[in-house]
Amino acid sequence: MKRRHIPVLLLLACLCMAQVSLPPLAPKFHATAVYGFGDSTIDSGWFKTAISPGVYTGDVAYDALLAMALPHQAGKPTTNPGPMSIEVLAAYFGLAARPANQSGTDYAVSGARSRLANGDDPKLFPNAIPTATQIVNFLKLHLHADPHAIYVVSAGNNDVAHAIDVPSDPHCPTLPVDCVRTAARDLAAAIVRLHAAGAAVIIVPNLFESYGTPPKPIYRKAFDVTLRAALAAAHVEVIAADMNGLRTAIVNGHG
Repeated sequence: MKRRHIPVLLLLACLCMAQVSLPPLAPKFHATAVYGFGDSTIDSGWFKTAISPGVYTGDVAYDALLAMALPHQAGKPTTNPGPMSIEVLAAYFGLAARPANQSGTDYAVSGARSRLANGDDPKLFPNAIPTATQIVNFLKLHLHADPHAIYVVSAGNNDVAHAIDVPSDPHCPTLPVDCVRTAARDLAAAIVRLHAAGAAVIIVPNLFESYGTPPKPIYRKAFDVTLRAALAAAHVEVIAADMNGLRTAIVNGHG
Protein backbone atom coordinates (compact mmCIF):
# COMPACT_ATOMS: atom_id res chain seq x y z
CA MET A 1 0.00 0.00 0.00
CA LYS A 2 1.83 3.09 -1.18
CA ARG A 3 1.58 6.28 0.84
CA ARG A 4 0.74 9.70 -0.56
CA HIS A 5 1.04 13.01 1.24
CA ILE A 6 -2.14 14.21 2.95
CA PRO A 7 -2.51 17.93 3.72
CA VAL A 8 -2.86 18.77 7.41
CA LEU A 9 -6.48 19.80 6.89
CA LEU A 10 -7.31 16.41 5.45
CA LEU A 11 -5.73 14.73 8.46
CA LEU A 12 -7.85 16.89 10.73
CA ALA A 13 -10.85 15.95 8.67
CA CYS A 14 -10.07 12.29 9.40
CA LEU A 15 -10.23 12.88 13.16
CA CYS A 16 -13.28 11.28 14.72
CA MET A 17 -15.82 13.71 16.19
CA ALA A 18 -13.78 16.62 14.87
CA GLN A 19 -15.34 20.03 15.27
CA VAL A 20 -13.05 22.32 13.33
CA SER A 21 -13.49 25.48 11.33
CA LEU A 22 -11.75 25.23 8.00
CA PRO A 23 -10.25 28.39 6.53
CA PRO A 24 -11.45 29.59 3.12
CA LEU A 25 -8.70 27.92 1.12
CA ALA A 26 -9.30 26.60 -2.38
CA PRO A 27 -8.44 22.88 -2.42
CA LYS A 28 -6.04 21.68 -5.08
CA PHE A 29 -8.29 18.74 -5.80
CA HIS A 30 -11.86 19.54 -6.83
CA ALA A 31 -13.80 16.52 -5.66
CA THR A 32 -17.18 15.75 -7.20
CA ALA A 33 -18.36 13.71 -4.18
CA VAL A 34 -17.14 12.08 -0.98
CA TYR A 35 -18.19 8.45 -0.52
CA GLY A 36 -17.75 6.52 2.70
CA PHE A 37 -17.60 2.80 3.48
CA GLY A 38 -16.96 1.31 6.89
CA ASP A 39 -18.02 1.46 10.51
CA SER A 40 -18.83 4.00 13.23
CA THR A 41 -15.61 5.90 12.60
CA ILE A 42 -17.27 7.54 9.58
CA ASP A 43 -20.99 6.70 10.00
CA SER A 44 -22.84 9.99 9.50
CA GLY A 45 -26.18 8.65 10.75
CA TRP A 46 -27.21 5.44 9.01
CA PHE A 47 -29.52 4.47 11.87
CA LYS A 48 -31.23 7.87 11.98
CA THR A 49 -33.84 6.19 9.81
CA ALA A 50 -35.38 2.79 10.54
CA ILE A 51 -34.42 -0.15 8.35
CA SER A 52 -37.94 -1.43 8.94
CA PRO A 53 -40.71 -0.03 11.20
CA GLY A 54 -39.33 0.21 14.73
CA VAL A 55 -36.07 -1.56 13.91
CA TYR A 56 -32.76 0.23 13.68
CA THR A 57 -29.58 -1.53 14.79
CA GLY A 58 -31.34 -4.77 15.70
CA ASP A 59 -30.22 -4.44 19.32
CA VAL A 60 -33.59 -4.14 21.09
CA ALA A 61 -32.34 -2.29 24.17
CA TYR A 62 -30.19 0.09 22.15
CA ASP A 63 -32.97 0.75 19.64
CA ALA A 64 -35.36 1.74 22.42
CA LEU A 65 -32.88 4.41 23.52
CA LEU A 66 -32.20 5.43 19.95
CA ALA A 67 -35.91 5.93 19.27
CA MET A 68 -36.06 8.37 22.19
CA ALA A 69 -32.91 10.18 21.06
CA LEU A 70 -33.77 10.65 17.38
CA PRO A 71 -36.29 13.49 17.96
CA HIS A 72 -33.39 15.39 19.56
CA GLN A 73 -31.30 15.00 16.37
CA ALA A 74 -29.09 12.26 17.81
CA GLY A 75 -28.30 9.13 15.85
CA LYS A 76 -24.69 9.28 14.75
CA PRO A 77 -21.57 8.35 16.73
CA THR A 78 -20.46 11.85 17.69
CA THR A 79 -21.45 14.60 20.09
CA ASN A 80 -24.50 15.97 18.34
CA PRO A 81 -24.77 18.22 16.51
CA GLY A 82 -21.06 17.95 15.83
CA PRO A 83 -20.02 16.60 12.41
CA MET A 84 -18.38 13.26 11.78
CA SER A 85 -14.90 13.25 10.27
CA ILE A 86 -16.19 12.38 6.81
CA GLU A 87 -18.62 15.30 6.98
CA VAL A 88 -15.75 17.65 7.81
CA LEU A 89 -13.79 16.27 4.87
CA ALA A 90 -16.75 16.69 2.52
CA ALA A 91 -17.41 20.24 3.75
CA TYR A 92 -13.80 21.16 2.93
CA PHE A 93 -14.66 20.52 -0.72
CA GLY A 94 -18.07 22.19 -0.48
CA LEU A 95 -19.84 18.83 -0.41
CA ALA A 96 -21.95 16.76 2.00
CA ALA A 97 -21.64 13.18 3.24
CA ARG A 98 -25.14 12.26 4.30
CA PRO A 99 -26.01 8.59 4.86
CA ALA A 100 -26.62 6.67 1.64
CA ASN A 101 -29.99 5.42 2.94
CA GLN A 102 -31.01 9.06 3.24
CA SER A 103 -30.14 10.11 -0.32
CA GLY A 104 -26.48 10.65 0.53
CA THR A 105 -23.06 9.21 -0.29
CA ASP A 106 -21.98 7.67 3.03
CA TYR A 107 -22.59 3.92 3.13
CA ALA A 108 -20.80 3.41 6.47
CA VAL A 109 -22.78 1.65 9.20
CA SER A 110 -21.92 1.57 12.90
CA GLY A 111 -20.96 -1.92 14.02
CA ALA A 112 -19.89 -3.08 10.56
CA ARG A 113 -17.15 -5.64 10.15
CA SER A 114 -15.04 -5.93 7.02
CA ARG A 115 -16.90 -8.78 5.30
CA LEU A 116 -18.90 -10.91 7.71
CA ALA A 117 -22.28 -10.11 9.24
CA ASN A 118 -22.78 -9.91 13.00
CA GLY A 119 -25.21 -12.77 13.57
CA ASP A 120 -22.54 -14.66 15.51
CA ASP A 121 -21.59 -11.77 17.80
CA PRO A 122 -24.03 -10.64 20.52
CA LYS A 123 -22.02 -7.48 21.20
CA LEU A 124 -22.25 -6.04 17.69
CA PHE A 125 -25.32 -4.60 15.93
CA PRO A 126 -27.18 -7.37 14.05
CA ASN A 127 -28.26 -4.97 11.29
CA ALA A 128 -24.80 -3.58 10.55
CA ILE A 129 -24.00 -4.00 6.87
CA PRO A 130 -20.44 -5.31 6.32
CA THR A 131 -18.06 -2.92 4.58
CA ALA A 132 -17.50 -5.23 1.60
CA THR A 133 -21.27 -5.45 1.11
CA GLN A 134 -21.52 -1.66 1.29
CA ILE A 135 -19.09 -1.43 -1.61
CA VAL A 136 -21.00 -4.09 -3.55
CA ASN A 137 -24.24 -2.16 -3.00
CA PHE A 138 -22.57 1.03 -4.19
CA LEU A 139 -21.28 -0.61 -7.36
CA LYS A 140 -24.69 -2.13 -8.09
CA LEU A 141 -26.09 1.40 -8.24
CA HIS A 142 -23.21 3.11 -9.97
CA LEU A 143 -21.57 0.35 -12.05
CA HIS A 144 -18.50 2.57 -12.36
CA ALA A 145 -16.85 4.62 -9.64
CA ASP A 146 -16.41 8.33 -10.39
CA PRO A 147 -12.63 8.88 -10.74
CA HIS A 148 -13.04 12.49 -9.58
CA ALA A 149 -14.67 11.57 -6.27
CA ILE A 150 -13.02 10.80 -2.93
CA TYR A 151 -13.59 7.40 -1.32
CA VAL A 152 -12.99 6.83 2.39
CA VAL A 153 -12.78 3.21 3.58
CA SER A 154 -12.53 2.96 7.36
CA ALA A 155 -13.02 -0.43 9.00
CA GLY A 156 -11.32 -3.03 11.16
CA ASN A 157 -12.19 -2.01 14.71
CA ASN A 158 -15.19 -4.32 14.91
CA ASP A 159 -13.19 -7.19 13.43
CA VAL A 160 -10.72 -6.76 16.28
CA ALA A 161 -13.53 -6.58 18.83
CA HIS A 162 -15.11 -9.73 17.38
CA ALA A 163 -11.85 -11.68 17.50
CA ILE A 164 -11.54 -10.84 21.20
CA ASP A 165 -15.19 -11.40 22.12
CA VAL A 166 -15.69 -14.59 20.07
CA PRO A 167 -12.31 -16.38 20.18
CA SER A 168 -13.96 -19.68 19.21
CA ASP A 169 -15.08 -18.35 15.81
CA PRO A 170 -14.67 -21.19 13.25
CA HIS A 171 -13.23 -18.64 10.80
CA CYS A 172 -10.13 -18.55 13.05
CA PRO A 173 -8.53 -21.96 12.44
CA THR A 174 -5.61 -21.50 14.83
CA LEU A 175 -5.65 -18.25 16.79
CA PRO A 176 -8.19 -15.42 17.23
CA VAL A 177 -5.75 -13.05 15.54
CA ASP A 178 -6.20 -15.16 12.39
CA CYS A 179 -9.71 -13.72 12.16
CA VAL A 180 -8.22 -10.23 12.21
CA ARG A 181 -5.80 -11.01 9.42
CA THR A 182 -8.53 -12.68 7.36
CA ALA A 183 -10.77 -9.64 7.82
CA ALA A 184 -7.95 -7.35 6.67
CA ARG A 185 -7.48 -9.40 3.50
CA ASP A 186 -11.24 -9.31 2.93
CA LEU A 187 -11.23 -5.53 3.26
CA ALA A 188 -8.30 -5.28 0.87
CA ALA A 189 -10.21 -7.36 -1.69
CA ALA A 190 -13.16 -4.97 -1.41
CA ILE A 191 -10.89 -1.95 -1.87
CA VAL A 192 -9.26 -3.61 -4.89
CA ARG A 193 -12.73 -4.08 -6.39
CA LEU A 194 -13.59 -0.43 -5.76
CA HIS A 195 -10.32 0.64 -7.36
CA ALA A 196 -10.89 -1.61 -10.36
CA ALA A 197 -14.29 0.02 -10.85
CA GLY A 198 -12.60 3.40 -11.31
CA ALA A 199 -12.04 4.86 -7.84
CA ALA A 200 -8.76 6.79 -8.03
CA VAL A 201 -8.60 8.67 -4.70
CA ILE A 202 -9.13 6.21 -1.83
CA ILE A 203 -8.36 7.21 1.76
CA VAL A 204 -7.73 4.31 4.17
CA PRO A 205 -7.17 5.30 7.83
CA ASN A 206 -5.27 2.92 10.05
CA LEU A 207 -6.44 1.72 13.48
CA PHE A 208 -5.36 3.07 16.88
CA GLU A 209 -2.47 0.63 17.28
CA SER A 210 -1.13 2.41 20.37
CA TYR A 211 -4.42 2.52 22.27
CA GLY A 212 -6.35 0.02 24.39
CA THR A 213 -5.58 -2.91 26.66
CA PRO A 214 -3.94 -6.09 25.33
CA PRO A 215 -4.49 -7.78 22.99
CA LYS A 216 -6.21 -4.87 21.18
CA PRO A 217 -3.01 -3.02 20.16
CA ILE A 218 -1.49 -6.24 18.84
CA TYR A 219 -4.62 -7.18 16.91
CA ARG A 220 -4.99 -3.68 15.47
CA LYS A 221 -1.42 -3.68 14.25
CA ALA A 222 -1.92 -7.14 12.74
CA PHE A 223 -4.95 -5.81 10.85
CA ASP A 224 -3.07 -2.76 9.53
CA VAL A 225 0.04 -4.70 8.51
CA THR A 226 -2.02 -7.35 6.71
CA LEU A 227 -4.16 -4.75 4.95
CA ARG A 228 -1.13 -2.80 3.74
CA ALA A 229 0.56 -5.95 2.49
CA ALA A 230 -2.54 -7.14 0.63
CA LEU A 231 -3.03 -3.79 -1.10
CA ALA A 232 0.64 -3.61 -2.02
CA ALA A 233 0.49 -7.10 -3.48
CA ALA A 234 -2.50 -6.01 -5.58
CA HIS A 235 -0.61 -2.86 -6.70
CA VAL A 236 -3.41 -0.61 -5.44
CA GLU A 237 -2.27 2.83 -4.35
CA VAL A 238 -4.31 4.49 -1.60
CA ILE A 239 -3.92 7.49 0.69
CA ALA A 240 -2.86 6.02 4.03
CA ALA A 241 -4.24 8.31 6.74
CA ASP A 242 -2.14 7.80 9.86
CA MET A 243 -4.88 8.10 12.48
CA ASN A 244 -2.77 6.30 15.06
CA GLY A 245 0.05 8.80 14.61
CA LEU A 246 -2.38 11.72 14.76
CA ARG A 247 -3.95 10.43 17.96
CA THR A 248 -0.54 9.85 19.53
CA ALA A 249 0.56 13.39 18.63
CA ILE A 250 -2.57 14.87 20.22
CA VAL A 251 -2.20 12.76 23.39
CA ASN A 252 1.44 13.88 23.65
CA GLY A 253 0.44 17.51 23.27
CA HIS A 254 1.73 17.97 19.73
CA GLY A 255 -1.68 18.23 18.03
